[in-house]
Amino acid sequence: MRYPMLHSLSAWVSAVAALLACGQARVDNLARSFKVLEAAEKPYGFHLVLRNDYGSAIGAYALMRGSGRVVWDLDAEKQPAIAPGQTVVVDLRFQVQTSRRGSNPPPLGIAAVVFVDGSGDGDFLSIEMIRSQRTGRAVQMRQVVALLEKTRNLPDAEIEAGLQRLAQQISDLPTVLYGGSVEAAASDPEYLTAGLRRAKMDALADVRRIAGGGTPSAERIRDALLQLAENYQRRVNQLAPPK
Repeated sequence: MRYPMLHSLSAWVSAVAALLACGQARVDNLARSFKVLEAAEKPYGFHLVLRNDYGSAIGAYALMRGSGRVVWDLDAEKQPAIAPGQTVVVDLRFQVQTSRRGSNPPPLGIAAVVFVDGSGDGDFLSIEMIRSQRTGRAVQMRQVVALLEKTRNLPDAEIEAGLQRLAQQISDLPTVLYGGSVEAAASDPEYLTAGLRRAKMDALADVRRIAGGGTPSAERIRDALLQLAENYQRRVNQLAPPK
């Protein structure tokens, strides 16, 4: 962009006003190579254009404003990871109450990124928050896979009733892990629970979608359960890659 020479105070004031009218937003970036190409404040929040300049694919990232944080996890949103060199557009609904009337709101910030292998860059607490949520989802999806396989292996005469019971069985899955488990010991309890709840909610929606498709044959129910189990297992492997 070329900027004109400004020869008077009034011209300078007009130019600044025009720039502010464009809604350009300041972004504090703690993730060194998640580049901000464009940032604009909108009535609904923020419009961002970001590019992954890391050598690894990004699986999730955290944005912050003041004390508020938003985690955008590509797996939870059923979107592919952000590949190295890839550019993404983010329209973010994110507003924060200011502490004093007339005070300027804090700037938006990119707090952290977590890569598909579980490593991260940026604010340590934000990285742990993302990891804990992803751990919770992986733990819950493992339990869902076991229930899917159990239902899929029922005899033909029982599988339709088993599909109806499956939703209740998923509803009964716990959303709290206790300190005796490895996952609970290594995770933030609040965000671990958030991940457990999110995975249970998504699994219930997926199973109800199968059950709500009329009265399919036992073979079609098995096929649908198999596809869902394989999809969940693949996602578990991505969320908790083997060491």
